[in-house]
Amino acid sequence: MAPFTLSPLREEEVAELVALEFKTFPNPVIQDTFMGPNTPSGHEMVRQRYLKTMKSDPHDYWIKVTDKATGKIIAASNWKICQSTIPDHETSEDTSYTWLQDKPERLAVAQRIMGDVIKARKENFREPYVQLNICFTDPDYARRGAGSMMLKWGTALADQLFLPSWVESSPNGSLLYKTHGFEHHQSKAEGQGTIMYRPARPSTIEGGKDIAL
Repeated sequence: MAPFTLSPLREEEVAELVALEFKTFPNPVIQDTFMGPNTPSGHEMVRQRYLKTMKSDPHDYWIKVTDKATGKIIAASNWKICQSTIPDHETSEDTSYTWLQDKPERLAVAQRIMGDVIKARKENFREPYVQLNICFTDPDYARRGAGSMMLKWGTALADQLFLPSWVESSPNGSLLYKTHGFEHHQSKAEGQGTIMYRPARPSTIEGGKDIAL
């Protein structure tokens, strides 16, 4: 019997997800730029941000992988499914950085990195697409297939919708993404990782009936 299950993330599970995300991304620069402070109040801030986006952004979709034996979330990913409209990349991320206003050096680094991210999205994400926006697995469950489960789900969905896919990959994640059809498209401005692209691979659907003569 398979040990894990994939399913949609529920609102009441967001706090658990946020705690796992901070565990998975301990790098303070990553936390400064994309998350927030690794404190109880910081976790609550991220939880509220994710809940707000889940409710207000029609492109936003979270999935999770759960350990059947324990019931706990061991991996999760956030997908942006932009089937007909392209979001405003300038406003798609929280760039207020309220938690860094008294830390000017760290604020400058976060603003520079996020500025490069937004610039690259404006250059590349210009047609309908599916984006793997966030993806992480509990380090205690690394290399046990949870990441592949989520990639299979997302790429199959993209193919069903006849859409290409994008992911902003770290060096550690690129091999997994290559396995699922993503290719190098552009190096990140900071030199840490790459923007990867996967063309749509829709299967041909045949059917219908011949006209009886």
